Amino acid sequence: MEPDEVTSSIEEWMGVEERRDEARRRRYELIRKRYLPDWTPAPIIRRYHGRLNSLHWARLDRHWENLNGQKPLFGVNPRWVEIEIARMTRLCQYNPEMQKVWETIAATPIANERFKRFILTRDDAIEWMLREVDGIMSNFSSMPKLTAAARGKSFTKVISAAENLLKAIEECGEVHALMTTALADFIGHRNLAARFKWGEKILAGTAWCPRFAFDHGNRYGAPESIEILDNEPIPDWHARSAEEKFRWLHDEIQGASLMDVLNFSLGRICDAGNTPLPVPQPGRSDGGFLPFLIRELSARMNAIYGKPLDSTVALLASAIADLPEPLSRDAVRPYLRKGGKKSAGESRKSSRGKKSKQTR
Repeated sequence: MEPDEVTSSIEEWMGVEERRDEARRRRYELIRKRYLPDWTPAPIIRRYHGRLNSLHWARLDRHWENLNGQKPLFGVNPRWVEIEIARMTRLCQYNPEMQKVWETIAATPIANERFKRFILTRDDAIEWMLREVDGIMSNFSSMPKLTAAARGKSFTKVISAAENLLKAIEECGEVHALMTTALADFIGHRNLAARFKWGEKILAGTAWCPRFAFDHGNRYGAPESIEILDNEPIPDWHARSAEEKFRWLHDEIQGASLMDVLNFSLGRICDAGNTPLPVPQPGRSDGGFLPFLIRELSARMNAIYGKPLDSTVALLASAIADLPEPLSRDAVRPYLRKGGKKSAGESRKSSRGKKSKQTR
């Protein structure tokens, strides 16, 4: 095929794709007008179109998967996208007051100076809230839904195993020595593998001791020194060159031991085990989703606006959770107390305890 013919074929294909994209956009807009009210903010419309497009490609991937039996590398479950589209629809259609919700989010003055730098318009504020809702949903779905007793038992098991491992390593000098350089060797090995893949010739000596694979020394093997003159300010980290940052990384890895990593990790595990449950009331029928959602939304409102906006949180949470009846601002506030809203079972236990004390 001649070059001119190739160019013509590419242009023809691009023209066909552009017409298909335009046809899809028109179809998405018709769907949007059918399910979303006329007042829908532009950021929600853009996201709605984007989700419809994602659904199109997800269904197409599923179709090809059914035909050839091969799953796409980055395939998305169409059902997940459908759930997102339904949630986005509820954010506008759930209640007649939803327009007021988005007006409040867009128009309320921002109290946090940090947020003022990137939330410059009303649309920015709405887009920010949409991203926050996505983040809240993602965080909840990835959290383990355990009771306090089951969670405590699980943490105790991990902490005990980690402590036993650390003790065993300390008692074996040879293993302790291996652990001291294991992290640098591991990263060095990955560095060598990448460079070999790129076509670099790896010296046998370097491969024998991988922790020195990306040493910042010069060609003779002597590390260069960085001198800081007296009375001169130490440069800010972000002002340092890429070479300086790389040297720091190299030196840190050289001095890091997996024992340090294990001890650090154990400390983090212990801290996590002593913190309250991330999902209060996991025994609820919704797995604790509503309390978690209300607290997270309220925290974000406080962070940006300096106030909880209880009425806005109540309607947002009701729409996202698809409650039969919307929550009122008064119904939201008990969830925001330090101890959280008590479940029915906890309330009964508390009342029984009070009665028993009164009869004594």
